[in-house]
Amino acid sequence: KVQNINIWDKIGFVPGHGNSNTPHEYSFIDKNPFDATSFYYRLKQIDVDGKYVLSDAILVNLNVPDKPKLLQNNPNPFNPSTSIKFFIPNQSDVKIKVYDLLGREVTTLINKNVSEGYHIVFWNGVDKNGEFASSGVYLYRLTAVASTGSTTVFTETKKMTLLK
Repeated sequence: KVQNINIWDKIGFVPGHGNSNTPHEYSFIDKNPFDATSFYYRLKQIDVDGKYVLSDAILVNLNVPDKPKLLQNNPNPFNPSTSIKFFIPNQSDVKIKVYDLLGREVTTLINKNVSEGYHIVFWNGVDKNGEFASSGVYLYRLTAVASTGSTTVFTETKKMTLLK
């Protein structure tokens, strides 16, 4: 997979059927399409003697939402850390903050301008003072404002549970 034509990432391996005169179909699912909405993919067919052939690259455009989207954290419940994925359709100023159930801010996971695409942040259960948060239910909120001069503010909030 590649976003920049010069740097290819290996994203998986599918074993072949060995030597055969019969056509075979192979498939692979890219489970981490982050930081963009389109990618180039190519195959590397490796012979048993180690020689290989690279296929032509194909462009794949993701079917993406037309507005920001906050996904459920994983794992949930979690201990000691969890990942939070989100999608941004246009370059935007993005914040994700964690709150306790009384509405008090626990920490900020991201506060920066991000490009369009899928992104991921992590929370290790530590608050803004460097202390470990207590077990319990927390809220995390995505706030996004497009960098194109839009005044529309998008927010979405979800729950997560920290277990110790």
